[in-house]
Amino acid sequence: MSWSLTLVVPEEPELLDLFFTAVGKSLYLSNGFEYKCSYLLRFIKISEHYFQTNDADATHELAQALDDTMLGKSIAGLKDFPEFSAADIALLHRGREARNFIAHEGAALGGIAVRGKHIIENIMKIRPVVTDLAHADNLVSRWLYEIEEQQQATEMVQNYPVWVDRWVFRPVDEFLRDYRPIERKETGSERILRMMNEPRKYPDYVR
Repeated sequence: MSWSLTLVVPEEPELLDLFFTAVGKSLYLSNGFEYKCSYLLRFIKISEHYFQTNDADATHELAQALDDTMLGKSIAGLKDFPEFSAADIALLHRGREARNFIAHEGAALGGIAVRGKHIIENIMKIRPVVTDLAHADNLVSRWLYEIEEQQQATEMVQNYPVWVDRWVFRPVDEFLRDYRPIERKETGSERILRMMNEPRKYPDYVR
């Protein structure tokens, strides 16, 4: 185990970039999902406190005191309110597991010089995870929209998971239509010898 960027040149630079772009988009969605769950819990606690006390000053103090919570705690907190069904909470937990996978394992290729087959395997592994995240994010987004706008969200709810999949993976799908794995034209030892004879400050793909 050494540096994440080395003089070893990626064998599949274009596919690798598309993979990292998909992971980055997935992480953006993950962060948004976590924030929305925390925001929803805070909103419900504040609203319930005001409904029970009718004390604006005390409610304001509560709002100032409440901090954003981690995703697991947010979902556990939502479970305490009868408005959310067991099926809803189960869906959010699948989203939490998806978020954790994306954050901790999504880009874990083991090195940037991996073969195209390995990159594709990781894309196939993360795609259903993103689907789980999209459905959970869709649910909490619908709740927030209907609370804030006081109207039902129909079109977005129906289309959102498909939109997410297309946004994250369509560039990869389009690339793979005509993809042919790049054949290795030299052994690892030959590559090392060539690099030793061609010293450089940084690898070409970093420029």
